[in-house]
Amino acid sequence: MYGDAERVRVVGPDPELSQWLATSFNRHFADVTAGLPWHEPELTTAPVEWDLDLASGMRAAAGGIEVEVTDPFDRQLTRNEAYDLGGEPHVLSTVWMPCRTGAITVDGKRIEGMPLITQDPLYSSAAIAEAEVWCRPAEAPSSPTHARASAPDPPDDPNETA
Repeated sequence: MYGDAERVRVVGPDPELSQWLATSFNRHFADVTAGLPWHEPELTTAPVEWDLDLASGMRAAAGGIEVEVTDPFDRQLTRNEAYDLGGEPHVLSTVWMPCRTGAITVDGKRIEGMPLITQDPLYSSAAIAEAEVWCRPAEAPSSPTHARASAPDPPDDPNETA
């Protein structure tokens, strides 16, 4: 997915999955939208080249868009119990790796910019999320979902069956 103030482009081999990921997840990430208006995504069906090395970084390329995020400087197992996805809380568990460098190229032209990195709190706008798991929070039942059956009294004669 790539977007700017004018449009949002989503590229992937499965347009239905690409659309769902962009509208259900990506559009709610502050780092993705960065205050920009959300536009209905322009879908491009194309294979994705994906190279990931957890020690050095990742590169993804598809449909004229290339993203490189490299030089990880930390690894953290994170869990957010109430990640807001458009008003619906979800549980997010992931291994998050902030990186020192990142680059985006669109149709052969490198987009200007540098990753934003802070130390307190530790953060980089160029980061890798690995082993990412999303789920809806479990709801505590308000009442028992089934009646508890009582066991019959044991027979007086141990050779007798109930």
